[in-house]
Amino acid sequence: MHRAAGKVSEAMVALNEKDMHGIREKIKQDNRLCGLKDGTKVNVEGDTCYNNPLFNSGGHTPFQGGTIAVTTMCENNTRSKRIIGVHVANKLCMVASRLRNQGIAVDCPNHDGKCTANMSETDVIGNEEKWNEHVARKINTDLNIASFTGDGDSKGHSGVDKAQVQQTVHFKDLRHLGNSLKRAINKAQFSSGMFAGPASKRANFQNRFALSIRARCMSELTKAHKKYKGNIKEITNHMTK
Repeated sequence: MHRAAGKVSEAMVALNEKDMHGIREKIKQDNRLCGLKDGTKVNVEGDTCYNNPLFNSGGHTPFQGGTIAVTTMCENNTRSKRIIGVHVANKLCMVASRLRNQGIAVDCPNHDGKCTANMSETDVIGNEEKWNEHVARKINTDLNIASFTGDGDSKGHSGVDKAQVQQTVHFKDLRHLGNSLKRAINKAQFSSGMFAGPASKRANFQNRFALSIRARCMSELTKAHKKYKGNIKEITNHMTK
């Protein structure tokens, strides 16, 4: 299966690129049908995932735990949320590994023979700013990104800005916002009487408290968006001070 995938991989990449180009062209057509003055505007959301957690090296290596990063951007103009841009950053190369085992010094991706890596082993795999810039430039061949929704815990939005000529509006998605709130509550130092019981159970109580606060805040924010139809100023004005 691996050998078969290697033979058709380039064709599959080309097919996917063609398909995403078609989706981007369809978005332009839909924008014109909706009567938008600028049919090239698109709202996107994106994130990067890794084959291993970046913090998983455990002190055994100076490098980050991940060796593959896949950055995906989807359109937010429709409910379909179709993928319109992808970039894969890969450090893995079997040819280089085999040559190194033979005592030959090689540096990916510039060695002789077929190299499956597209970045050096010493490059930072978690550079989401760079990966987002790659994807945004691909999208910009057909569309202009009007807004970008990201996780808020990286410099991914900066990469989108670098690829854009015009200013991009940035949003933070609620799932990562809620997780950040939960982590902050778990790290907070509460009074000794806040959570009753032995010390072994207090951490569990605090975690459950954090989960409850996150759920309540997310519910309140979601209801506020629905009631005030996404008007940020109205939502802010009606928040408890």
